[in-house]
Amino acid sequence: MYALKAPDTRRQYPQRFKIFLDFLKLEGALEKQARYFLSKARNNPQWAEESFMRFIGFQIERTKRGEISESTISNYYKAKLFCEMNNLILNWKRIRRGLPHGRNNKVKVPCFFFGNYISLESNR
Repeated sequence: MYALKAPDTRRQYPQRFKIFLDFLKLEGALEKQARYFLSKARNNPQWAEESFMRFIGFQIERTKRGEISESTISNYYKAKLFCEMNNLILNWKRIRRGLPHGRNNKVKVPCFFFGNYISLESNR
């Protein structure tokens, strides 16, 4: 939770990460699932990348059925933070290719500019 700054993100992140881990059919409570995912992903990074891509594909199908909006998918992509904070190196460029982009799916990208962080809207 160290890297999560906003109160709403701190509240929602564990639930959204658990949804990803449940999608992978990992057993147990969140902490047990997270440990297992990390261990398996370190031994087989390709499995982890493909798991993220399958999950994003599943979420895209949900948008087609009208269950969620496209902009919601980027919230689930934030499981990337868990990997980054645990030094798990994955090919995020490859994984991100499946994310919808365009007007309806803006992703905020932090930009360091003249000593200040500025939130820019990006299509990727």
